[in-house]
Amino acid sequence: MLVDLIKLARPKQWSKSVFVLIGPLYGFAAGQPVDWRSVAFAVLAFALASSGCYMLKAIRDADADAAHPRKKHRPIAS
Repeated sequence: MLVDLIKLARPKQWSKSVFVLIGPLYGFAAGQPVDWRSVAFAVLAFALASSGCYMLKAIRDADADAAHPRKKHRPIAS
């Protein structure tokens, strides 16, 4: 069950969270102080929020995904 929850969270998509770093990196390059702990929290929050969206979509589309040849192996659809 833990493996299914991890698959459902789609950790491969978490790489998109690095876009949250763009603003603080520009500020850092400009010599502005950056609270890296807050930045790390924002990256984590973005990753978890995106996982939540993927989970809600999986629940909503479970019937259609179960009939799809590739998506039928996803945790909720199966």
